[in-house]
Amino acid sequence: MTQNHFFTEREGCPFCKQSNHPVLHAISYHETAEANRNLPNIYGKLYHCRDCGIAYPSHIYEIAAFEKLYQKSYSDLNYFNESCLQVIRKKYIKETLRYLHQPLSLSRLLETFSLSVFQVPYITLEPKGLRICDIGCGFGEFLSIYQDLGNHVMGTEIHPALVQRLTQMGFTCKQGELEHINFDETKFDVIIFRGVFYRTRDPITTIQKAKNALSPGGEIALVEPCPGLDGVEYFFKKQFPQGQFYILDKTNYLQMIQEKFGLNCTHFKQIYGRPNAPLKSIRFFGNIIGFVELILANLLKQKPYMLNFTLKPYRTDLK
Repeated sequence: MTQNHFFTEREGCPFCKQSNHPVLHAISYHETAEANRNLPNIYGKLYHCRDCGIAYPSHIYEIAAFEKLYQKSYSDLNYFNESCLQVIRKKYIKETLRYLHQPLSLSRLLETFSLSVFQVPYITLEPKGLRICDIGCGFGEFLSIYQDLGNHVMGTEIHPALVQRLTQMGFTCKQGELEHINFDETKFDVIIFRGVFYRTRDPITTIQKAKNALSPGGEIALVEPCPGLDGVEYFFKKQFPQGQFYILDKTNYLQMIQEKFGLNCTHFKQIYGRPNAPLKSIRFFGNIIGFVELILANLLKQKPYMLNFTLKPYRTDLK
């Protein structure tokens, strides 16, 4: 096993812990689209665990590397968060969610064409009067949306600058990885992982902690990469080793989650449209073009990209 202050070699699948899996791809860290050259270069592989339905990288990032690993993403998202497009996007998502659970509403039609493209976590409960925790809440987009809809919200983040920013905005945001956070016996109706669970260094402990933090009838809403064998190279070349696993076979993956953690999938929807240019910065016209491309890809069901799914506990004896 090789190790430095930033990367540690993984000993097996993050879920079943088995090793000796076939190699799908290989790359050096400095060749990836989001590489920070102030971090050491490592040579990594991507393995395929068929039993768990995932691909996983050969290395785990150390928490000391987190800010440097996400430097490009932080810059892009900071730009987008301050843009007029984000203001319109948040308003659109909020108003669509407000009426989504009403029968025969326009929101149901709009959801079919847009919310999945916007990668909005699907909540089966009506989003009003709920206690919601957004894990890895970033710039607080969904904290703001769900609070405006009449919910009690809390966030978690690893990046200290984001925690400080959200605290100054009046949100409750706890710093650190979920498995190390103390919620003081607080229980949640909904826990959100939007592009976060697959990045966690210890997904077993993370999902167990989330399950234990749910109130009776609560659910976990996730949006995670699900590119299939034909698309997993895109994620690997873009963000090795940030992504700790990618869903290749959703049937095997959801069955593993059910058997190992006692969580049933009550909703899932495949999202299509892998971006074509991961190296480009996020800018105004690029966002518009990218959104149109995603709409078309989802209508034509091309380029499997993400999976939007909801989990509910059905067994409490699995720890």
